[in-house]
Amino acid sequence: METTQLTCAYLYEVDPTFRSAIGKWIADRRCPIQLGDYLEELGLFDAADCARWAASEPDRDTFEGYKCGPFPAESLEHTYYWFVVKFPYLRRAHWLPGKLSIYNLMHKQTIEKAILHLMDNWKRD
Repeated sequence: METTQLTCAYLYEVDPTFRSAIGKWIADRRCPIQLGDYLEELGLFDAADCARWAASEPDRDTFEGYKCGPFPAESLEHTYYWFVVKFPYLRRAHWLPGKLSIYNLMHKQTIEKAILHLMDNWKRD
């Protein structure tokens, strides 16, 4: 029997509690603080670190003219993306700190997929 590696993308498909937390992140434009604890209980320590970071990061500007927590931006092609910067400050909601080891930040078709991709590729310091 084949085993499935536990990832946030897989968890989103099978776990209604996790799916609800991602829905709350999208609705509030802010990661719920409890998500970090939930992911840690499941042994997803890097993803838990990502959730805690996203929940505690100060609000930042968006292109639309308001402020929110870390959140992917929408491209002109209607895909969603994050942007890694090397600046010591994070000014936009979709900017991620350049010191983190996040790879393959390609545009995703949905906000959910952009958030899940970030969580599955986040590496703690």
